[in-house]
Amino acid sequence: MATPVPALERAARILELMRADPQRRFRAAEISSLLRIHRSSCFALLAALVSNGLVDRHDDGPEYSLGAGLITLGTAAAASHPGFELARRQMFALANALDVGCLVVRRVGIEAVVLDSIGATATDPSLLAGSRSALDAPRSPIFFAWASEADLRAWIERSNEQGSEDEERYLRTVAAVRARGYSVGGNAELQLDLEQLLHLVTSSSRSFERISTLRAFADLVRRAGTVEENGKNNTSRFIIAPIFDRDSQVVMAMTLFAMFGEFDQDSIASHAEHLLEATDRVSRSIGGAFP
Repeated sequence: MATPVPALERAARILELMRADPQRRFRAAEISSLLRIHRSSCFALLAALVSNGLVDRHDDGPEYSLGAGLITLGTAAAASHPGFELARRQMFALANALDVGCLVVRRVGIEAVVLDSIGATATDPSLLAGSRSALDAPRSPIFFAWASEADLRAWIERSNEQGSEDEERYLRTVAAVRARGYSVGGNAELQLDLEQLLHLVTSSSRSFERISTLRAFADLVRRAGTVEENGKNNTSRFIIAPIFDRDSQVVMAMTLFAMFGEFDQDSIASHAEHLLEATDRVSRSIGGAFP
């Protein structure tokens, strides 16, 4: 295990504090107090960050804020994620056209990282750029609806809940996402009539048979366009669509979110159509396409 470097960790905390309120200027004593960093250490860290362009020093005070040098790093980081620039343009276009919030998320290992967002506020930090969340069931099924059996199995095993009933619920969730072609988020997933199929396939002790059967059925449902909702009272705050790479794996996702209230069923259907058109453009720009 790598040995932590306390100075780097404290410097990262300073940058994170400024990122959370980028319009604000901080005094060194304030940073020291908020982060509980010894004042002399805080001054030394700020001096190092300033000298490297990561923090700007303003003579009044003096006060400190995020440095212009971070823009160059951010631009370089964006370039390391193929398709992100186009996804970002699509994000702004969708937010403007549909009057919704939108964000772009990338899978990094076993985490989902928000690369950029519009419409999010500090009251919901999970939607802000830079937010990270663990990829374990039942969260973020959009990244696993088209995943390999091993990847899907690992996602399920990372869950805090274990048992055959939980496993069936997770498999039903990813089958629903795969059949529909997009997700409406976690427990709000619209129900598909898969209960009879589940009864037939989950009796098998061979997980590969169970997973592959569900996938095949979900693909048939999506291609036939026969997904039906149970009534018209289904609502959700989120609509999430996949971005595929050359290997037909989901590497990024775009999410529409209601800034007030939730989307009703009619809004989900119409917004999802626009969102899928946008994500398809991004997928194709990096050589991917809907499987």
